[in-house]
Amino acid sequence: MNISQRNLGSSRRVALILVSVIALSSIFPVSGVAAADNSTPPDGGIAYYSPASGDWYAGDPILDRSSESLPPKQTRLNPIVIGLCNAGASGLIIGTMKSTADGNVDLRCGTSTEGYIHIRNRHQTSWELQKGSGGVWDDYMAWATANALAWPSAVFNLAGSKRCYTTPIEVMKYVNGVPQYVKTFYPTIIVSTNNKLVITSIPSNSASC
Repeated sequence: MNISQRNLGSSRRVALILVSVIALSSIFPVSGVAAADNSTPPDGGIAYYSPASGDWYAGDPILDRSSESLPPKQTRLNPIVIGLCNAGASGLIIGTMKSTADGNVDLRCGTSTEGYIHIRNRHQTSWELQKGSGGVWDDYMAWATANALAWPSAVFNLAGSKRCYTTPIEVMKYVNGVPQYVKTFYPTIIVSTNNKLVITSIPSNSASC
């Protein structure tokens, strides 16, 4: 086999990988704000409500997303894309979210200093503790982040071409099928205004912008 034949074989393998990723991506669409799972949790179950948008995040998202096709419960984050983040695709966009002050902003895989990888490395534990129930922390984080950007209660300019968004999210606990208020927390989102990127997303007990 000569060099040109080897290169052709390599090109075909790359093409097959890309086709597979595109096909699977059609099953798991990437979206900044996906439809929430509106199923009613059992008694004792936790749900989250955005007073500003009227959107709910209820029930447990799918735990094993790799085996699902057309899942009845929205996954919000594309598991194939997250896998590529883990493989080092720092510039890959996970989802695009609407914001009131910066238009569309991207949450990308990022690095240790910004984006999904930064949020996971620095704030995953905080999101898991804040969520306080089963399911996937990053789907919940993406939902809260999208709500803060699109329906903020406060927006502040920061030094270094950054902007801070926050909004209240109410934590509800179901008792006899009825959601009962537990507490309010405030996701704090920092956006790069010149690059239109989500730098970080932090769950806070008070408005921290």
